[in-house]
Amino acid sequence: MNLLERVITLLRSNLNTVLEQAEDPEKILRQLHLDMRNQLVQVKTQVATAIAEAYKLQKRSQERKVEAEKWLEKAQLAVQQGKDDVACTSLIHYNDSSKQIQRYSEQKIGQDQLVAMMRSVLLQLEAKITEVETIIDLLATRKRNALIQQRVFEALNQSVKAGENERVSKAQDALIEIEARALAFADLYKYLMGKKDGEEHNDCQSNKHP
Repeated sequence: MNLLERVITLLRSNLNTVLEQAEDPEKILRQLHLDMRNQLVQVKTQVATAIAEAYKLQKRSQERKVEAEKWLEKAQLAVQQGKDDVACTSLIHYNDSSKQIQRYSEQKIGQDQLVAMMRSVLLQLEAKITEVETIIDLLATRKRNALIQQRVFEALNQSVKAGENERVSKAQDALIEIEARALAFADLYKYLMGKKDGEEHNDCQSNKHP
């Protein structure tokens, strides 16, 4: 497959299909973009070569036309001078030059058609490259936005967790304080009850020994 066939096949390809089947669309597109840029340089070179070839065909055709006109003038002059052999030879050369002019003209037409087709392919390739560049930019933007959203979500999640941890810590501190107060009251109650029992016992002893 030559260059133009590869480029035309590429131009007919569906980028959406390529993206759907790719695990990393951006990577695939960047490689595709690089290949297309390389092909663009090659197509431009071939277009320049084809234009140069068309110019050569036109120049050769003009040269043969000038040559044919000279042979025709020589034949006409020979007829006027009665030089039939020279006239005949000159007409033979004129006919040969005319045939060459016809062949060059036909080749020139074909070459012009090739140049037009190659220029069209070149313009389509440039448009395709622009399309790929646009898609790459969109994918890169989506990736950046997704990364930003992920970072914001993680920051919010950490903030929520920090708030929950703070609330849990406060609840644990409150529970510890309640438990401590309960133990303190229990100890105080035991102390007061023990003191009361001691006082009652002393009162009983005082009553026995007036």
